[in-house]
Amino acid sequence: MKSIELFMLPQDVAAGELSGKIAVAVDVLRASTTIVNAIASGAQAIYPVVDVPTAFQKATELRASSTASDVLLGGERDGVLIKGFDLSNSPVSYDQSVGGRQIVFTTTNGTLAIQTCQPAEQVLIGCFCNLTAISQHILRSGLNVAIVCAGTDGQPTMEDILFGGALIASLQEPSPGSDSRRGKDAWKLSTAAHSAAEIWALARHRLENGKSLAELLSQTQGGKNLVRLGFQQDIEFAAQLNLFDLVPVYQTRTGSIRSDVDLVGQHR
Repeated sequence: MKSIELFMLPQDVAAGELSGKIAVAVDVLRASTTIVNAIASGAQAIYPVVDVPTAFQKATELRASSTASDVLLGGERDGVLIKGFDLSNSPVSYDQSVGGRQIVFTTTNGTLAIQTCQPAEQVLIGCFCNLTAISQHILRSGLNVAIVCAGTDGQPTMEDILFGGALIASLQEPSPGSDSRRGKDAWKLSTAAHSAAEIWALARHRLENGKSLAELLSQTQGGKNLVRLGFQQDIEFAAQLNLFDLVPVYQTRTGSIRSDVDLVGQHR
């Protein structure tokens, strides 16, 4: 029986706890959604870093070995564009203009979650926009699962927990022909994972009775912060289920995120 663990914050992950597992870094509002859209828009690679000085340093290094215009700085602090950066953390701003470019990326919460996942066997970037693709990738891997939520300023956030629950529900759905890898009996859930699954079950009931996912996300702490800053359109974007059939994968060897399709046959 495979296991699914959910960590509501990166700091909840103990040393060695991700070894041999497939980890999913989650920051629905907005880092993981932005990364997924950037990859879908043709970004060559994304380099997640934790702090702003490191971002500037990494961009300088990349520009030294490529055309300067091919390297962009993206991210936010306190929800807004960082001075000297090319792009914010708004997923809608990562359009076809990022195609073929490398992006050095830092955010208040999301990139820390990604860095925390580094010891895992595989590190995926997940959001509602690629929910089914993430689920299918996990099933193909055959590995135990760890869902690492970014939270907001050191506090758990409901939008990440909702995604965690949705991913767990997707993994538990029985497949045609009673595939032994699928179904609730195939997974052992941690206490936090079980709670997330129950929270998503309640949310799905609300969705079936007329609520939209965007409405639910707007009511979370992260959603309220974005509404206050005038980023309602980012919530609408993040609420699109299965918009993309791709999985961004973090490579520890290069420190970059690329599409799972681009990484076929490559090692960590």
